[in-house]
Amino acid sequence: MRAQIQEFLSLSLSPTAKTTYFMFAGNVTTAILAFVIIAVAARSFEPTTFGLFFALYNLIQLVSSIADLGLGSGIVNFIPKALSNDNHLEANQYLKAGWDFILATSAIFTVVGILIPFGFVQLIFPGILPLEWIATVLATTSFVLINFIIFAFQARKEFLKSIAANTGYSFMRMLLIVFLSVVGRLDIFLAIMGYAFSSLIGVLASLPFLPSIFGLKYRPSDKQRENLLRFSSHLGLGKIAANLASRIDVGLLYPMAGAFATAQYGIAQRVAFLYVLFSSSAGAVITPKIASITKRTELRAYARKIILLSGLLVLSLVAGIIIADPLIPLLFGEKYITVIPVVRWMLIATIPFLLNMTPVNLVIYFQKNSKLIGILSVIQLIIVVLLNWFLIPKFGAYGSIIAYATGNIFVGIVTWYKVRNIL
Repeated sequence: MRAQIQEFLSLSLSPTAKTTYFMFAGNVTTAILAFVIIAVAARSFEPTTFGLFFALYNLIQLVSSIADLGLGSGIVNFIPKALSNDNHLEANQYLKAGWDFILATSAIFTVVGILIPFGFVQLIFPGILPLEWIATVLATTSFVLINFIIFAFQARKEFLKSIAANTGYSFMRMLLIVFLSVVGRLDIFLAIMGYAFSSLIGVLASLPFLPSIFGLKYRPSDKQRENLLRFSSHLGLGKIAANLASRIDVGLLYPMAGAFATAQYGIAQRVAFLYVLFSSSAGAVITPKIASITKRTELRAYARKIILLSGLLVLSLVAGIIIADPLIPLLFGEKYITVIPVVRWMLIATIPFLLNMTPVNLVIYFQKNSKLIGILSVIQLIIVVLLNWFLIPKFGAYGSIIAYATGNIFVGIVTWYKVRNIL
């Protein structure tokens, strides 16, 4: 028992844990700011208008994650290794290669988005105006760029800069939305443009801290570009599938179960997202460390700490379940009391995701088997889509929760089996 307590204290006070606390604080701040924006928009718009706004917001998040194509995770794999070998030139070359690729993909997505026939856009988003669609495309592009910047800081282990970039543009966005609401000028176009403008300012403010992005002397070799693309391509496929799996439910819920079921699931998802953020914060610190480890004995000791951290996250879900009763009415109003059971089941369904933090990161960054994660993500997407399709008509929001949990359980079974010999 004493040894377990000492291990817990060692984990709690380790450099990884301290950095995780900073990352979590930054991400929680960002999540709170996002909560404020959603709450302000919900109170400012009519329900149907808010529904369109939330659908466009969901699309921005989805497409910007897909457009990354795994490049952010790619530089997190290569840059820490180069830095651990004191090879700053190679690290900067990989960073520049990633930036060049992300600029190209951003330009392609922007052009394609603008050229999509507006009649087709209206079929997906009835009632949308042309300027609202243009704002959505621009916001998506700016999200792609700022997300890559955040990955770049994390790959260089400059976590405070990563936090500053993430929370800085989020705070500016919140101020813009709140100001427009207070003066009575908030509409969908200005709200989405607030997303685009704040993200672009975040990119411009961050670039001076990444000078190698522009330096000609850091021009990457063809081999480095090939390495980055090969590693990122598998993750990119997986990321597309994983993001579709995590957001396709909203797209299916609305037409199949109606606006209120969608609102129930959306609120539950926002609450559970806090725990996902903690896991992601830990992952941002853990992955560069795993990528730089070469000895299996060192990895085994480090993996135990990750497992313990995952267990603590799962235990913290109990607190979330307990405080759901007072929390939901406080944040969203008494009319959402019926959402409380949905929130509780969503928190329970998040447990498999938290437990997957250890095996998924080991498979990607130690075994270098990003191809497996790509394949698993595609299968997970198929599972989620099929279960949503069959369960939503019968169980509404609960059907999507079952699909979400099942997809993560499948990934966990395969990845834990894959790393069994390491642990």
